[in-house]
Amino acid sequence: MATLLNPGRLVQHSDTFYSTHYAYYGKRCRLHTRKYSKRLVDDLKRVEDMLKLKRHSIILRPIHALYNGLTFPSHKLAYIDPMRHTYGEILHTSIHECLHLKQVQEKRLSWCRSTMNLVWEGKTYAVMEVAYKEAPWETDVREQEQEIYFKLTGKKIPKGRKKVK
Repeated sequence: MATLLNPGRLVQHSDTFYSTHYAYYGKRCRLHTRKYSKRLVDDLKRVEDMLKLKRHSIILRPIHALYNGLTFPSHKLAYIDPMRHTYGEILHTSIHECLHLKQVQEKRLSWCRSTMNLVWEGKTYAVMEVAYKEAPWETDVREQEQEIYFKLTGKKIPKGRKKVK
């Protein structure tokens, strides 16, 4: 099971998760409190069980506006931004990032610290030189995420906001 972390805190009270943390937007610092439903936490656990994920962390917190989620292979860590999206979009992003964690666990995706590049199935890629949609690890995830989303919800992935990557 993943460790649901937060830079501030993640507290369970009567099967409802809350997080409190500071988010920096420009020069203003705002304190946000967000209630994470038991449904989201249960769905995250179901995704982890489906993928048989072990020894990883998922952090729910605001991230840069260009991203819905980020995975750091060297730390087996995924950030998911739950602040500005619908439940379906959060679940889709969670599945997407968990699939990247599965790639890391299977040693198909890794980070080479010496060259500062991603390694996909033994081949090194300069991150800034590979288009997001053409990256082989992203193509692999896109092929699997629809099936997992459908198993969880019985629906297709909702058409969300356009991602700029």
